[in-house]
Amino acid sequence: MNSFFSKFQQVIDYKSSFSTNFVASLFFFSGFVSLLYQVIWMRYLALFFGSDVFSAAISLSAFMGGLSLGSYIAKKIVDRIKNHLLYYGIIEIAIGLYAFFFNDFLFSFKPFLKDIYQEYYLTTPSLYQGFRIFTAALVLIFPTALMGATLPLIVKGFVKTEFELGKYAGFFYSINTVGALAGTLLSAFFLLPTFGLFLTTKIGVVLNILIGVSAIIAIKSFTLDGLSNRKEESTQQQKDSLYQYEEGSSRMALLAIFFSGLAALALEVILTRVLTLSFSTTVYSFPIMLSCFLFGIFFGSYIVSRTIDSRRNVVEYFGIIEVLIAFSVMLVGLLSYLVPSIFGKFLWFIIGLFQNSFSISSVVSKFIVSGLLITFPAILFGATFPIAVKICTPNAEAAGYGTGRVYAANTAGSIFGSLLAGFILIPIFGSRISFIIISGIFLTVGVYLLFAQNCKYSSSKARQTAVNLGVATFAIGICIFFLPRQTVMNYNLQTTTQPELIYHGEGTAHSIDIVRGQSKKIIMMVDGNIEADTSDVQRRHFILKGHLPIMLAPTPDEVAVVGLGLGITLAASEKNPKSKSISLIELNPQMVDAHQYIKNVTDGILEKQKISLRIDDGRNFFSMTDQKFDIITADPIHPRISGVGFLFTKEYYQDIKSRLRKGGIICQWMPMYRISKKSFDVAFRTFSEVFENSSFWYVRGHGLFVASLDEFKIYYPKITKQMNSPIVANDLSSIDIHNEKDFLAHMLMGPKQIKAYLDSLQDTTINTDNNAYLEYKTPAEFLKKTKDIVEGLLPWAGIDPHIIQNISEENRVEFIDVWEKRKKRIIPELAESLS
Repeated sequence: MNSFFSKFQQVIDYKSSFSTNFVASLFFFSGFVSLLYQVIWMRYLALFFGSDVFSAAISLSAFMGGLSLGSYIAKKIVDRIKNHLLYYGIIEIAIGLYAFFFNDFLFSFKPFLKDIYQEYYLTTPSLYQGFRIFTAALVLIFPTALMGATLPLIVKGFVKTEFELGKYAGFFYSINTVGALAGTLLSAFFLLPTFGLFLTTKIGVVLNILIGVSAIIAIKSFTLDGLSNRKEESTQQQKDSLYQYEEGSSRMALLAIFFSGLAALALEVILTRVLTLSFSTTVYSFPIMLSCFLFGIFFGSYIVSRTIDSRRNVVEYFGIIEVLIAFSVMLVGLLSYLVPSIFGKFLWFIIGLFQNSFSISSVVSKFIVSGLLITFPAILFGATFPIAVKICTPNAEAAGYGTGRVYAANTAGSIFGSLLAGFILIPIFGSRISFIIISGIFLTVGVYLLFAQNCKYSSSKARQTAVNLGVATFAIGICIFFLPRQTVMNYNLQTTTQPELIYHGEGTAHSIDIVRGQSKKIIMMVDGNIEADTSDVQRRHFILKGHLPIMLAPTPDEVAVVGLGLGITLAASEKNPKSKSISLIELNPQMVDAHQYIKNVTDGILEKQKISLRIDDGRNFFSMTDQKFDIITADPIHPRISGVGFLFTKEYYQDIKSRLRKGGIICQWMPMYRISKKSFDVAFRTFSEVFENSSFWYVRGHGLFVASLDEFKIYYPKITKQMNSPIVANDLSSIDIHNEKDFLAHMLMGPKQIKAYLDSLQDTTINTDNNAYLEYKTPAEFLKKTKDIVEGLLPWAGIDPHIIQNISEENRVEFIDVWEKRKKRIIPELAESLS
């Protein structure tokens, strides 16, 4: 280890100069802040555009497109300017100042986006998507282009001889990458959870300005154009060993680095999808995997930068590495098949070592598994950059030109790679076959470099090595192709026996599986996580959630249901004769496709006349539409899943409130499992902050926040009348609700009790878009139990006498008796087995 760090220090001290160390430090923080902004801006854009897959693709493509454009423009001008450190400082300050106003600038387009959404979302969706592309490009192009220009600018400032082209390109690329690695980890695990989006942005702005000011002040001490009066002549020995630039090989390398970037980003997307099936898609899973990619890229670039300038056979070297990447990708595809069967056992083993600390254990386990799979191919990815710069740069005077064109090509390839993986490879071929295709791209690039122009750039030994690796890659590919289909569940659910598969779909955003489990129950999984099943325990809250708001609302004509799942809640809402029309807002098209295979579960609910389907993000819909509803039933998944926390924030509830008519009812599902009492209280206070006239209903392990825009009242004769409906009575009796007293006994707290309970809590925060409290806290609370929350609520449970109106004294006494008996059963019920 000491040897490694000593060698690394030698790299930092290329000329043992303070100037190199100083600029490298600035460039480290430049990479750190750039990644910080990427994370922040992607979250802002998700809030602005919605969380659908097109939104994510548009935002990422615009960001990377700006980087590519910036480096492309830089290649044309950096070789002609002087005092590169001054320009670098100005760029960093400009990025920081822009970041400070980014959010205001972005949301100034909201009125225009809303008008276009209402006019064209259903009639001409291409116009709506086009405006989103235009907006993303407009707000991201300036700062990301500046970011993309910094690498060629810095490299040009340092390179004085041909013998330093690969050295400095690889060195500063690795420094910037390790800064991005630090930004990835600190933003996910400390800055955003601690400070939120606003303050973290300000931290980034301060860092940018400090970087820029430091660079400008340093001009008085040195410039990058004459560092330490270095000699520009290389020794004859160096000249003899130098690679000789050729335009033909340069074009080949540029094409190769484009396709290498394409395949590398496609692999990142596919590996992320594969691993999250076992890891669970929490807000921490992707940063862990990304950090492994970035570490590999940093290390590979660092290693190669030390020796690349002393090589003659650089094109051959590039080709061998590409073939080796092809082999490693195929091997990773094969090994990833083993992850579901071993990750869960490994995690629980680590939990035992860390004395039941789930948060630490899950992070450590994910790092180890991700590192083992990702790091080696990522090291090879990183190695390709300084090699390509060496091949594509004519001479030292064109160092900025060569670096810029390679960075632009590689980043442009990455854009196409992310789109290729998300919209073509995974949906059409699936993750397993996608590994074979990506490996084939790398193998093709390697063969192209080694065998092009009558093998001009390679030796017979290198070609034979490539053939051997190619045969081994092909053999592994055959094994992957014939592997049996595997139904993957998150680590806590994976079993050695495979359930009966009813439906499997890998879409652009999620993987959907419907299986038949034990006791013949139907289970729906999203990205390996069970989101719904037909067990009696699950059906209880699904069916109650469908009927409850309709039975409370004065005029339950127009209903909005957010989230399809297995369709049990939607079916209950549709069965109730009081509902006239139901708008279903579902984000995932694959969820809709899956229902073609389970029509027997909900009697073909999507074909019912009352139902109108809209594929959209629920939050985006409520913030964009002017349509109003009598009832909104919000059925999100657990807030520990990345991105779902936005459906539990104050701002989301405010959007919902604005879409309710007078007397309207909101019914929001709230999990009471795998979440701490503190996080539950945060969710409770957040909901009640927006909806003052709220109540809390309880079904084993599940809570329902139910509120009215008007004073919360329950009209007993109305409930009785609806219970007399055969359709409603049959549906509710299937979950042990046989009369109006059983129904009302599920209300654990009224407005008065909720106020008293929340007043008893000290310093309970509000879950907002800014702090995303639930999204960052709940992933670590996987082992928390429902009992802790229930025991905290029960002392405050009660019913206000005036809430239930027009009820006879006899019925009131009977109801209170039923309610008290149910309250006493709540804790013992938790000890009973689930069925």
